[in-house]
Amino acid sequence: MKPDTGNSNGTEDHLSAHDKFLHKTLDNMLEGVQIIGFDWKYIYVNEAMARHGKYDRDEYIGRTVMEKYPGIEHTDVYKVYCRCFEERVPVHMENRFVFPDNSVGWFELSFQPVPEGIFILSIDITERKKDEERLRELNEQLERRVVERTALLERHIRQLRESEEKFQKAFQASAAGIAITRTSDGTYVNVNNAFTQMTGYSAEELIGHSSVDLGLVADVKKREEVLQLVRDTGAARSFEMAIRNRSGKILDILSSVETIFVNDEKLAINIIYDITERKQAEEQMAAMNKELEAFSFTVSHDLRAPLRIIDGYVQLLGTDLKLPADSNAGQLLARIQFNTKKMSKLIDDLLAFSRLGKQAVNKTEINVSELVKTVVAELSETGKDKAGIKVGALHAAYGDYGLMKQVFINLIGNAVKYSSKKAEPVVEVSSQENDREVIYSVKDNGEGFDMLYADKLFGVFQRLHSQKDFEGTGVGLAIVHRIITKHGGKIWAEAAPGVGVTFSFSLPRR
Repeated sequence: MKPDTGNSNGTEDHLSAHDKFLHKTLDNMLEGVQIIGFDWKYIYVNEAMARHGKYDRDEYIGRTVMEKYPGIEHTDVYKVYCRCFEERVPVHMENRFVFPDNSVGWFELSFQPVPEGIFILSIDITERKKDEERLRELNEQLERRVVERTALLERHIRQLRESEEKFQKAFQASAAGIAITRTSDGTYVNVNNAFTQMTGYSAEELIGHSSVDLGLVADVKKREEVLQLVRDTGAARSFEMAIRNRSGKILDILSSVETIFVNDEKLAINIIYDITERKQAEEQMAAMNKELEAFSFTVSHDLRAPLRIIDGYVQLLGTDLKLPADSNAGQLLARIQFNTKKMSKLIDDLLAFSRLGKQAVNKTEINVSELVKTVVAELSETGKDKAGIKVGALHAAYGDYGLMKQVFINLIGNAVKYSSKKAEPVVEVSSQENDREVIYSVKDNGEGFDMLYADKLFGVFQRLHSQKDFEGTGVGLAIVHRIITKHGGKIWAEAAPGVGVTFSFSLPRR
């Protein structure tokens, strides 16, 4: 029997339709599909594979893998090709592929032996690999951060422990009495050694009790005022009050209180200084000042009156006797008058010096350039400015105008006096400043002095030159020193015999 030709044609048509359907399915797949023959030539490539390989589809067909990707023989994927060809076994792998343009792609490949050669299904996993790489890098960064944060935490813990140890050492070594109390009930939480020594109570006796419990408060009203200030502002600084120690002795203290939070609990740090001796010294000083006032009154009245009488009698004697000025008696009378005037000037300077101790310092902003110009003009009117006075640009000062004027009168006047014997006397006034202070200098090219005697400069009635060479009472520099000290500054000198001297003094900026 012959085969049924009709049925045969139907089968062929069916197979042809099936092939078309298969090809269409492969063409439209999102995965890359390629069929490679035993001669290594591409038999079929779909559109997805062409995109993966970065060529057009028709550039593959009929060409070998080695022609399209030179050097593939030296890769791991080539070994898989060979194994699949020779052993006819399926293989699944991930492959990092470097394209001819040096770009990199990652693909998941499934190799399957087919009658024609090898069927390869490829899925582009480049983005997934990039995501995995980014995730890996993020994990590594996270691990590094964990390690760094752990090390940082350990360092902070170590530093905290060291800080606590340092605090405890400083806390216990402080000469000031320090106590930490609860603001809620005033009970002591911690005290240092100095605090126990001042109060006479041990730490065990203080902790858990308040100052009221132990009877430490000598002035209850003052304590309540301080507590109210702390409640209102969180602090109370540099206030004086009295406490009663364990033995009943009253101590004067200078105290400051600052509030802090520890573990959400509000505490107060109390720092106290025993100023009992200082207060006693102040009382003694007040008594001495009263004595000095009495002395000043005596000097002003009891000594001035005899001097005026002596000076008056000398003038009457000179008039009545009509003594020639060049006679011995006339010269003696003149010497008596000179010394009475000198004594009167000494009294004036001494009174001025003593009054400085009581005089208040009223600080304002001072235009020092204008002040010095005024001083120079006044010296010119008295005929005491024979020297050439050079005044540079002077910084402003913060101080008492009247007192600072006296400083420049004394210093510039001294510079003019002690340079007066030079052929070309020169006096220079200058200033400089830094973050903390302004420094003023008055320099002359006069007699100068040996720095071995510099410690005598600012004492009352101390002189480094004889009266016959340069007149003066020896009080001017003592007055300058007291004024500068009252302003919170310092004064010093640099000199050499026959070269001159530079007096410099500093004033706080504020």
